[in-house]
Amino acid sequence: QFSFMGPHRVLGQLPCWTCYTNKEAHDTLRAGLADSPLFNGQIQSIGPRYCPSIETKLVTFPDKDQHPLFIEPEGEDTNEMYLNGFSSSMPIDVQLEAIHKIPALRDAVAYRPGYAIEYDYSRPVPNLDFMEQETTKDGERFDRTVLCMHAPPYSEQFNNNVAKAFNFYTKMYPKLLFCLYGHGHQMEQHRFFDDGPIYYEVCNAPKRHYYIFTITHENYSYEIIDF
Repeated sequence: QFSFMGPHRVLGQLPCWTCYTNKEAHDTLRAGLADSPLFNGQIQSIGPRYCPSIETKLVTFPDKDQHPLFIEPEGEDTNEMYLNGFSSSMPIDVQLEAIHKIPALRDAVAYRPGYAIEYDYSRPVPNLDFMEQETTKDGERFDRTVLCMHAPPYSEQFNNNVAKAFNFYTKMYPKLLFCLYGHGHQMEQHRFFDDGPIYYEVCNAPKRHYYIFTITHENYSYEIIDF
């Protein structure tokens, strides 16, 4: 099942199928590259490396005569299939023409075409410049620190290229007691760095499990409240 929140469900298993692109489909896609936002300048960023578009595969691997496709059912009560491996920013007419060049998909009907999205963001996570500023600004006014964050180190939303630098800056906070985060919505405790503080993972509100921390001049204590 998708989430471990809520009661456990046993889902029925459905068959998936595989097929391959071919030279005819590749020729159609290459002829439409000028209309692909990924290659005509409309989009400046690059796509995710773990899910490249079909046109990116053709440009990156020009020597390949075929690429695998996976036909996956969208659910137990629908006849829609997801064509895994054929994500695309091409116009819909180019997508359909290329798909129909594949024998297994010659009669396929498209409910929704592939599309491209370019995301924008302000700063990476974590923001080390902000952390450095906070550790030096008015630091003498505080004698204890608690660090609250959403995504912990080594999660998929954390830029783990800077994990060691992040640990360095956290230790610069005045008497850092512990860290709180809620990314996984579980009541757990982790010490991500051998020389760092304890990271307390907290639940989301519907689970009704709460930490109550008591901070003293020397240390802290906590208890878990269950409603």
